[in-house]
Amino acid sequence: PPGPRCHTSALAVLCAVGGGGFAVAAVLPWLEAYLAGSILGTACMSAVFPLVIQMTHDNYPASERGQLFSRSVLVRIAVVVGFGFAAGTFLDGHYDRYPWLLGSFAAAMFVSAFTLSRCPSTPLPLSDTISPLVGLRLVREDDTFRLLLVVWMFIGFGNLMMLALRVPYLAEPQFGFAYSAAIVALLTSVMPAVSRFFMSMVWGRLFDRVNFFKLRLAINIVFMLGIFTFYYAQSLPMFIVGAMLFGAAAGGGEIAWSLWVTKFAQPGKVADYMAVHTFLTGVRGVAAPFVGFAAMATLGVHTLTLVAMGLIVTSCLILVPLIRRQPAFTPGQPMTEEVQD
Repeated sequence: PPGPRCHTSALAVLCAVGGGGFAVAAVLPWLEAYLAGSILGTACMSAVFPLVIQMTHDNYPASERGQLFSRSVLVRIAVVVGFGFAAGTFLDGHYDRYPWLLGSFAAAMFVSAFTLSRCPSTPLPLSDTISPLVGLRLVREDDTFRLLLVVWMFIGFGNLMMLALRVPYLAEPQFGFAYSAAIVALLTSVMPAVSRFFMSMVWGRLFDRVNFFKLRLAINIVFMLGIFTFYYAQSLPMFIVGAMLFGAAAGGGEIAWSLWVTKFAQPGKVADYMAVHTFLTGVRGVAAPFVGFAAMATLGVHTLTLVAMGLIVTSCLILVPLIRRQPAFTPGQPMTEEVQD
């Protein structure tokens, strides 16, 4: 069993607090309670991720980490699709039932707290400071980490801008399609989820076996093809192809996004690296949709598509020197050491 000051104990506390937030939102009939509880629960769900990756690093062997993690991705995709359908059916025409949905969120968080508390983990390192921004010093200290954060900012911004536009692009008559809600759901949820489900194991195996920079380059290219195909499609079959390319790239993107720091983070610093990475992901996740909608009104969808592809190409060009500096990949060897001249 884990000790009192280990990563899984911290995870269990965060999940329990988040479950309490959702429970408050479900039980108390006030808007203020709903907002406070929902914000607390959602914040705790986001806060657990760096520690989850630290736990993954500690318990999964480096040579199989991608494959093992991809199995959890498959379970998550299946649960999301199944629960999403069940919850939608449950709420359809009965939106006053939402407290039951919030209650299910709380129950899931409490179960997660218990199961995480039983996972093995390493002790939490003591720190001279409790500043939540202390991890940002890694950006200054680690050149490779800083460069890869720039890569992620370009690919993430380009992808998130176009991801946010998919529903209005398919549903609104001004773009020339005005598909029904069922078709929109098929193209934005179902087909990407199916493709992501089947490709996740492939990407997980590649993560364990190939040069990480080459893998990230391949994922970027698939994202770029998906964006181009989707936003230049003129028929439903081509939209389906674009949606499936989106899903395939998202499957690889999730594995690479989640595990890349485990390949080169300093010993005991995986959670710190992941915290910085998650923080910057949140920044672009908030900003990119606003920028995308504003730019679409000025540039139009097709020109914005080319801009997004240009951002992804830029991320690929940054990766090329790293590929040349790292001709071989040894699973488990810190990447910070591998890329040094």
